[in-house]
Amino acid sequence: MKVLVDSSTLIALAKIGELDFLREYYSHIYITEEIKGEVTHKELPENILLKESIGGWIKLLNQVGYDHFSGISGLDKGERILLNYAKENQDTLLILDEKEARMVAKVEGLNYTGTLGLLVYLYEQGSLSNKKAQQIVKKLANSDFRMTVELYDWVLDKTG
Repeated sequence: MKVLVDSSTLIALAKIGELDFLREYYSHIYITEEIKGEVTHKELPENILLKESIGGWIKLLNQVGYDHFSGISGLDKGERILLNYAKENQDTLLILDEKEARMVAKVEGLNYTGTLGLLVYLYEQGSLSNKKAQQIVKKLANSDFRMTVELYDWVLDKTG
């Protein structure tokens, strides 16, 4: 299975020092050239860390031939390419946190989750301890990662 990750997840995990969390569970993840640009254009510590990982365990996807979602507002090009790739290749998991991208994935019947959903999923599969899941969600809550109190409570409840 190819795991396709949007920029918001990568930046959030890198900012809190948990980027390797993804690497522990997925030997490779895939991003687009556009997402690479989004996560490496600044010289912040998280961007430098991401830049160093691209080409290693973070791989670049080739752009697919047809853009099924070009007319949908609210999607950036990186998200559209991830969604197009998933639409044309069944064995994928999308990790998306942007509302518009998640709505498209849902309507299209694509396999997707968000950063917080991934924590819960890995915990429920026995791959992630409740301590580690709760540690990551608390770090995210103390960063600029956007989540509601309900989502925060949901993760703590599910991983408790």
